This record gives sequence, structure tokens and C-alpha cells, in this order.
Amino acid sequence: MGGEVAASDRAGRLCGLLQDLLRIHGRCRTAELLGLCERTLQRLQGVERAAAGEQLSEQFLRALEDYEAKQAGPGAQSR
Repeated sequence: MGGEVAASDRAGRLCGLLQDLLRIHGRCRTAELLGLCERTLQRLQGVERAAAGEQLSEQFLRALEDYEAKQAGPGAQSR
């Protein structure tokens, strides 16, 4: 059960990051920042679906984690 909670926490944290990126940069720039095509973001049909519990793909989660790690800078520990 602990693994489910950790996965849920991870998805929730990354969904929040996605919401922030979209609010600040818009869909096109967010796609660029994450190294994804804009169509990938369009498939979500709005962050509301992700926030409502629709699961983000593992590829999407990894892209968000990679972005997060880059923002942390060179002094951050890698996972």
C-alpha cells in the first residue's frame, strides 16, 4: 500500500508542476520546456482532467521529473 501512496504523491506533485507551467508559460512553451510535442499536452484536453485524477503517462511524468531536476541545478542530488 505504501507504494501506491508514493506513486500518488509523485503524480500529484508533478500534476501541480504541470499546472504551474501551463499557467505561466502556456501550452506551446510548456511542451518545449518538457521536450514534448504540443499534441501530447492537447491529449490531456486540459489540466483539469489530470487534476481530476486522470493518470498522466509514465513518459509525461518522466518529462516533468527531468524538467524539475534541471531547475534544481547542478547541486541537486539525482534520484
